[in-house]
Amino acid sequence: MTPAPDLLAPAADYSAHPVATIVLDPSGHIVGVNPAAEALLAIGNKALVGKPIGDIVPVLATRSFAPPRTIAAYDAAVTLAGRHHLIDVVGETGETGATILALLPASRGEPQAARRGATKAAAVGAATILAHEIKNPLSGIRGAAQLIASGKADRERFTSLICREVDRIAALIDRMEILSSERPMSLEAASVFPTIRHALDIARAGFASDVAIEERHDPSLPLAMFDADALVQLLLNLVKNAVEALAGTEGPRITVSASYRHGHFVAREDGEGMHELPIMLTVTDNGPGVPAQILSDLFRPFASGKSGGTGLGLAVAERLALGMGGTIAYDRDEAAGLTHFRLMIARAP
Repeated sequence: MTPAPDLLAPAADYSAHPVATIVLDPSGHIVGVNPAAEALLAIGNKALVGKPIGDIVPVLATRSFAPPRTIAAYDAAVTLAGRHHLIDVVGETGETGATILALLPASRGEPQAARRGATKAAAVGAATILAHEIKNPLSGIRGAAQLIASGKADRERFTSLICREVDRIAALIDRMEILSSERPMSLEAASVFPTIRHALDIARAGFASDVAIEERHDPSLPLAMFDADALVQLLLNLVKNAVEALAGTEGPRITVSASYRHGHFVAREDGEGMHELPIMLTVTDNGPGVPAQILSDLFRPFASGKSGGTGLGLAVAERLALGMGGTIAYDRDEAAGLTHFRLMIARAP
């Protein structure tokens, strides 16, 4: 295979890059490999150039590399020269058609299974967690009751909200066993929009009554696989976390969005390959972001940057995300002054 000259240029640019880097042509064949990638994969440039990337990273075998496209695959299994690797792959296809992939050892951070075990082991205060989680629906119930009493609310709508939240408190108690075990959640194919709206109704009627919450959704979003009660609780945790982070912020605002993102893969828990998580729910706020000293422990129980905070909200949010086979991540856009928490879940078959 003779790659086009303009596709070779990026390989030269990345030759001294400390991160393992592979350059692909539009058909997904390797046209350049830097020394860091050779060292990581324990195989030379000559043996790699010309091969389809799917031969090296099987999860990418069926991927399209048409621009523009962002690529991400986590805990991807790779076997080369008799050695087994778990790597994370992130990259982007540019306008020239060249795809630049960065390969990172998955062991640099905690694999999802290890994080799940650590979260479970750390969440020993079951009674404390339960008390913390019940506060969210109780806040919504109290707010709805006050609105009904004021005569300014849709009585039928908020009475229904109260009934649903009372039922959900009972479900929360039952789910404590799930939160402390590996028993799978009940995932069903459904639209995320009614669940998002219900969670935001609760938030607006209670702890988020003084903060503007905007919704930005892709109306063409396909059905997703999730546990509705778990998703409500997860969104409440993220929105409440955003509200608390906005304390003292001028013009506080929260944006909740649902969109579709190609290319986010994670390893299956059973070790049998990878699965894609293209449904992205994002909770964004214009607060100051997470303090640097707790970033590495952000999703661990009892890690909190707030005075008097328990640090349980994000820990439980991650446990619920993992229980649905999804992922949750923090991202800070300093230039825009925005904090994002992104939940990725699977599309329905």
